[in-house]
Amino acid sequence: MKELDIKGLDTKESIDEILRYVSGYKKRYFITIAGIVFIWLVINVYMLRLDYLVAYLRAYFFEDVGALLLCILFFTNIKISREKKIYPKLYSILTDECDPHRFIEVVDELRKVAPFKKAFDSKIGTVYIAACHYDEDYDKALGTIEMLRNSRKNDAGDMITCTLFEGVILAKTGKIEEAKKCLNELKEMLGSDTGSSKITNLEAAIAYAQKDYEKAASLYGSMIEGAGNDISKISLNYSCGNAEYEQGKYEEAKIHYHAALEVNKIAKLKLMVDLKEKYGNIVS
Repeated sequence: MKELDIKGLDTKESIDEILRYVSGYKKRYFITIAGIVFIWLVINVYMLRLDYLVAYLRAYFFEDVGALLLCILFFTNIKISREKKIYPKLYSILTDECDPHRFIEVVDELRKVAPFKKAFDSKIGTVYIAACHYDEDYDKALGTIEMLRNSRKNDAGDMITCTLFEGVILAKTGKIEEAKKCLNELKEMLGSDTGSSKITNLEAAIAYAQKDYEKAASLYGSMIEGAGNDISKISLNYSCGNAEYEQGKYEEAKIHYHAALEVNKIAKLKLMVDLKEKYGNIVS
């Protein structure tokens, strides 16, 4: 079966390719299971005609049914493994191609069909929040956070992510006191892990909102080396550069703006317009 590849495709092409992939592995799964059951029935009916079935079932009933179930389980696991391959490919639209708007559009369409409708909360929800944040669609991000807080309230990891992004969005929109409440909640959730990058990220966003640019630059800068994907590297370098730019440290800001551009010059992030403009102002 052809592997899923949606890199560089537009929204419609990405959706079509994912649905083609899903349809393909589901079709193969059901054909395979139907074939196994058919062969199993043929063998048993044939033995019945030979008057062997009763004796056979008495001696091997559990082995016979067990073999059938093992075959079904084996191919079911293959189906599940193929399904799991979809999500890293989907996430890569955001994390590697740095195209949050396309990610949102693709997910919005996929949510209308199974298995994505059921899987949204558990497998896509927090990444969707991140995409909305990077696309600066804060209302949609906050709406999704509220939804996940109801449906995923028992998942500690998801609640931590929701609190982080809520705090960052509140800080960016000037609601500093509410952002600080999120920071306190985040610290309680993480407990002894006080050095978590999530805490540092929110502290940096609050410091920047309070115009404490020196602290913000230091905090953002401390996270750059540990950034796990391209969109994080761009965002952190941009944020660090902005904090230095606001202090009049243009050479330092230029280094971080340049580093962000080097990650992906054609990243489809709204911040890229401001990034390129400030970088151009410094080097000109």
